[in-house]
Amino acid sequence: MVGLIFLLFNTVGFNNNGLSGTIPQNWPANVENLWFQENILSGTIPDSLSEITFLRELSLYRNCLTGTLPSSLGALSEVLVYISFNDNLLTGAIPVAFGNLTLLVFLYANNNFFTGSVGGLQFVSPYVANLDISSNMFTGSFPFNLADKSLVDLYLSNNEFSGAIGSDINLLHLVENLDISSNSFFGTLPTELKTVRKCVGVLVCWCVGLLYQICNITTYYIILILLCHYAIIGCEFAASVTCLWQQLSRSIK
Repeated sequence: MVGLIFLLFNTVGFNNNGLSGTIPQNWPANVENLWFQENILSGTIPDSLSEITFLRELSLYRNCLTGTLPSSLGALSEVLVYISFNDNLLTGAIPVAFGNLTLLVFLYANNNFFTGSVGGLQFVSPYVANLDISSNMFTGSFPFNLADKSLVDLYLSNNEFSGAIGSDINLLHLVENLDISSNSFFGTLPTELKTVRKCVGVLVCWCVGLLYQICNITTYYIILILLCHYAIIGCEFAASVTCLWQQLSRSIK
C-alpha cells in the first residue's frame, strides 16, 4: 500500500509529527528523500530500505529506534549522500559496509549507544564533510589519518576513544569545527596547529549556501561534492571559489 501511494513522489516526509509505530518495509525504488525525523517511531531500521535504489537522503533522527544499523545500506553506494540516525536508541557498530558509500557527504550518528571501534571510517566516502558520532560508547583509536577527506565538521566528544594524538591532528586540513572533548586521548599537542586551508573551507561553505538557494537539490549535491573534492588541492583554490562567488552574485541581481 505504501508503495502504491507514493509511487509518484520523489520526496516523502513524515517529519515533525507525533507518529508512532515502525518504519514501513516496502517503498518504491524512485523515492529519493525519505524523512522520518522528530517522531516517536520504534523498532529497527528495515533492511529493505536498501532496495530504494535512488535514495539520496535518509533522515531518521530524534525517534526511539532500536537495534543495529543495517549493513545493507552500503548497497546504496552511488546515490546515498545524507544519513542521520542521531538521537535514537541504536546499538552496535557502524557497519564496515558503509565504506561503500562513495558519495556520502553527511553522516550523523550522535546520541545513541554505538560501541566498538570506528577504524572502518577511513574507508568512507572521500567527500564526507560533516561527521558527528559524539555521545556514544565508541572505543579504541580514531583514524585521524583522514587527510584525503573533505571534513569540515568533526564531532567525537563524549565517547571512550583513546590513543595518542600528536601531529596526526594536523592531517585534518579543512576542519572548521573540531570537538574531541570527554575522551581518553593522550599525548603532546603539536606546537603549531596547521590551518593553512581554513580559508578554502570557509569559502566552500559560503558558496554552497548560495547554491542551495538558487539551484535544485540535485545540483546542490553535485556542486558540494565537487567543491569539497577540489578544496583539498590547496589554498590556491580560494581564488577560484571567490571568482565563482562573484559570478553567481552578479547572476542573481
